[in-house]
Amino acid sequence: MDEPSVRNRTEYFDSLRVIATFAVIILHMSAQDWATAPVTSADWRVLNVYDSLVRCAVPLFVMISGALFLSTDRAIKRIFQKNILRIATAFVFWSVVYALLDFRRGCDLHTAIFRALEGHYHMWFLFMIVGLYLIVPLVRPIAASEALMKYFLLLALVFAFLLPQLITCIPPRYVLLIQTARQINFYLSFHFTLGYVSYFVLGYYLSRTPLGKRAEQAVYSLGILGFAATALLTKHLSFQAQSAVETFYSPFSLTVLLESIGVFVFAKNHLPLARAPRARRLIRKLSDFSFGAYLIHPLFIELLEHFGVHATSFSPLLAVPLIALSIFAASMLLSALIHRIPVLKAYVV
Repeated sequence: MDEPSVRNRTEYFDSLRVIATFAVIILHMSAQDWATAPVTSADWRVLNVYDSLVRCAVPLFVMISGALFLSTDRAIKRIFQKNILRIATAFVFWSVVYALLDFRRGCDLHTAIFRALEGHYHMWFLFMIVGLYLIVPLVRPIAASEALMKYFLLLALVFAFLLPQLITCIPPRYVLLIQTARQINFYLSFHFTLGYVSYFVLGYYLSRTPLGKRAEQAVYSLGILGFAATALLTKHLSFQAQSAVETFYSPFSLTVLLESIGVFVFAKNHLPLARAPRARRLIRKLSDFSFGAYLIHPLFIELLEHFGVHATSFSPLLAVPLIALSIFAASMLLSALIHRIPVLKAYVV
């Protein structure tokens, strides 16, 4: 969600930001009824497919940030003054807005204050991205060395993705084995490559590393496989439990990792599709408005929900993309209007 200058901006990052913003809206639309709809129903199966398709949204945002922040020698002071300050002021402004709306809907003052401090449900992202910005000076030397970066990504693959995934795949009847594996993983205390820092470094690595034709095709195949596996494994586990199970929705599941890599590499090699200058300018504008649209979109989701419009108001096969597209357009429009006010543009969107 960072804004490179027009001269130095990478066009496929703009396309990815727009895609990721729309994907987040699809995700939140699908999630409205995913946990409550019967897992054997046709509606739930459709929601599961949509939800699985867009689980790469947040990883894509993080990968874009990593590609941008690790490619230049940004001073710590500049990161604080420009990037972290903007996110902090945006958090304060929008968390107060959402808390006031909750208060008006009937929640008590104590709860409203707590929600203002905690932020709306989608604002967890702001805390996470600030944490990544804070460690940029520590991670940049790793990114500067190809050998260190590959070693870092290998450790991340093992400790952030493979080991946790293997533990979740142990059948529930082997309780002792599961407890032992989790305990060993806990004892390792291997936190350096855990969390979204793995995607942060991965975005930089993929942005700088050319792939041969065969490797590129393999990445796309694995990306499609990752999406399909996310949907099928989620359906399988949910059918077994007779309730929605989100194990494979985690950004740190191997299936979501593969999907995220596939989308990023495709964007790098094939986007933007538009060749006309006017279309490219539109994509750049939408990219500039994407941070604001991300912060704003729950306003429209909750407004429509208030009037009974949600993912299963009619066939979710049509409802999810159509409603999400309407919310995307409204959020981008409001973000664009706020961008016309210089102070708000600089600090809240």
